[in-house]
Amino acid sequence: MAFMNIRVQIGSRVVSSGGPGTVRISDEAERALQELTADGTSRSDAVQQALLDAVALRQGRALGESGSTPGWS
Repeated sequence: MAFMNIRVQIGSRVVSSGGPGTVRISDEAERALQELTADGTSRSDAVQQALLDAVALRQGRALGESGSTPGWS
């Protein structure tokens, strides 16, 4: 397991409670992070983008399960 210090920030506003937190990630997640940063992307940017991608993927799956098509009534 690896540990990562994080601070949640939205724009110029810090949204973490009590300062930076620590996230424990698995060896598999650490390898994924290494792959995402291999091109020079910062760990911070890679984690932020991965979170956004995960939400988009989850929302896409939810839409598929409900049978809805985005933008269609």
